[in-house]
Amino acid sequence: MRSLVTFRRAVATTLTRSLVTDDPAVEMAVQDFVVTQMNGLPDHVKMGVRATEAVLAATCLARNRQSFGQLDNSRRAALVRTWETSAVPLPSQYVRLVRSLVLFSAYEQLHPLVPAVR
Repeated sequence: MRSLVTFRRAVATTLTRSLVTDDPAVEMAVQDFVVTQMNGLPDHVKMGVRATEAVLAATCLARNRQSFGQLDNSRRAALVRTWETSAVPLPSQYVRLVRSLVLFSAYEQLHPLVPAVR
């Protein structure tokens, strides 16, 4: 279970760096948001997401002889792009889910809502 959270954090960081920023503070906030939101998914959805993560993590380990988090940034980004454009729906939908959460959280971090003054 812990390795899947590490995998999830690494995917979120890879997408944050490729789509938004490489600011470490934003990366950490985005990682925390993604993990929290994915842990809050309904159980029947969470089970499918975790199964997809396990298959992607195992495939990465088998092909690269390294876990996803141990790969350098360019190899991780290339692997995420491969999953994103996969003809198999589960990898591409997984990336779409994480990317949506990353973009939402990064935008909230970079452009915080200012309370209205009355």
